[in-house]
Amino acid sequence: MIIPSIGARGFFTFKSPYDIFLHNEQRYTVSAIRSILEMEESGEKPYKTIYEVVGLDNSVFTKDLNTNVPIVVLKTDANEYAYVPASYIITEPSGVGIDYRKYALYIELGHLPVNYNFTTVKSVVKDTVYDTIGVTTEPKVVPTGATIAISEVEDIKYTKLLTSKKTINKSYKTKYNEAMMRINELETLITKYESYVVGT
Repeated sequence: MIIPSIGARGFFTFKSPYDIFLHNEQRYTVSAIRSILEMEESGEKPYKTIYEVVGLDNSVFTKDLNTNVPIVVLKTDANEYAYVPASYIITEPSGVGIDYRKYALYIELGHLPVNYNFTTVKSVVKDTVYDTIGVTTEPKVVPTGATIAISEVEDIKYTKLLTSKKTINKSYKTKYNEAMMRINELETLITKYESYVVGT
């Protein structure tokens, strides 16, 4: 039988049938430890509120009552309470849990041609996410607004504007790639020069 300390906080595992009604992935805080005998004597009807509600019969309750099994009061982060006989707790928290949450990265791209090919963009985003945080993901393109029509002249102007932005305001990755290309070119020239010197 596991009797956790008051104030213990984290993830518990429960025996059946409490594992159906309580969630192992839910973090609980031990709010109190109650005496089942004291609860029965005070008229709180623990059989109906703790045992019968999960499908346990009166014989189980009577056995726990005779041995005065502690009732562990658990509280969720949303201030919801659950009452569990200590004999139905398999494991208690070994320490303070770390909060995790599911996230999605949203990037607003503005208006682009409806037939725009996102293959390269998706590949770059996928590689960048993996290189940065080690998560393998599959970027998806989702339209977020209504389709609008622009003239061919405006299309040409907008395309040139995007191209000039990439040329003038280069990203660090573009600068890095250009620098590496320049280094490779210089190394090639050095190799040729060394071969020439040795040959002469």
